[in-house]
Amino acid sequence: MGPVESFLALIERLISLTQIHEQNRRDLFRNIVEPLFVELQPLVDDYFKLFADTRDIAEKTAASDMFHAVAEIRKRREAMLHLRRKTVVMAETVAAEVKDKKTSEFAKRVAGFFFCSQLEGPVPTSVEPQRRVPKSGPARLVELLDLVNREHIFKEEAMNELALTQKQLEDSWVAIAQSYAVLRLRALRP
Repeated sequence: MGPVESFLALIERLISLTQIHEQNRRDLFRNIVEPLFVELQPLVDDYFKLFADTRDIAEKTAASDMFHAVAEIRKRREAMLHLRRKTVVMAETVAAEVKDKKTSEFAKRVAGFFFCSQLEGPVPTSVEPQRRVPKSGPARLVELLDLVNREHIFKEEAMNELALTQKQLEDSWVAIAQSYAVLRLRALRP
């Protein structure tokens, strides 16, 4: 069975399992919540490492040389793309299909993790007018460092935005972990 077929089989299993959650919260946790959390953990670790590495690169690099940092972020985003999409689709499916409110909230938090850092600025006046579109954390990093590289914003502005984005990701991860813990405790109850 190929990756697409196994992924579709997992989605079908998730949907069928949501229908039996009233019978057994432990099964719901073991078969839906825990695998989703386990799937998310390496992506979260990679995201935080990406931000730490980006901060190190940006601090040590001249503003006019930021294109190396941009290239590295783009490369790492591409490497994670398949797993991110898979995790988001799984989470969205659970959120839509599960009737249990706490499980659905957990899944919505997981699905939203990659876009919890939706920043819309700054777009300097020296740049052609752009539509302000919310961006994921790494997409925003690429945009910011590219603007620094082209001397449209100061490096300090980009570093402040980087810190804010990282804080938003951390807050999102804490909320996911807390939600997971609540569901785990609930599953352990007799």
